[in-house]
Amino acid sequence: MTLKAVFQKWTERYFSDEEAVILLIVLFLGFAVIIWLGGMLAPFFTALVIAFLLQGVVNMLTRRHIPEMIAVAIVFIGFVSLMLALAFLLMPLLWNQLVNLVLETPRMLSSGQKWLDELQAQYPTLITPDEIQNWISMVARELSMYGQRALTLSLSSLGNVIGLIVYLVLVPILVFF
Repeated sequence: MTLKAVFQKWTERYFSDEEAVILLIVLFLGFAVIIWLGGMLAPFFTALVIAFLLQGVVNMLTRRHIPEMIAVAIVFIGFVSLMLALAFLLMPLLWNQLVNLVLETPRMLSSGQKWLDELQAQYPTLITPDEIQNWISMVARELSMYGQRALTLSLSSLGNVIGLIVYLVLVPILVFF
């Protein structure tokens, strides 16, 4: 049996049913739309998953004889409260940690330099002052490179921050609907 005959038999067997062909076309178009518009539809899909997960909590409350509208309101208010708590409580803590790191960096560097000087004083035959200067200049180069990367990353992530804000506003609205 030739390859052409095998392929022809296979297509006749599986694609003679028009429902199978329509299913294949719908699946192909659905995947194409998701891949092509995935970035724009991501908040919708996120809200869909979160709404699906929150529906279990609503079902649990309705089994306990709480009216469905009140259960939906309780779950939605709890979800929005959790999102706002994460946004307004966690973000300032992260910001303070970042500020403390930036403020402590010079002290840590001077402490490291003092440690290197003590190391050179304890072992003058093993570590020369030139080696210490080379180490310090290498650390300074690395830190300046990391600083440039951090600045570039912070400027390039501005779009991500705007996207996060869109998520914080759009996802709870989509979960509600």
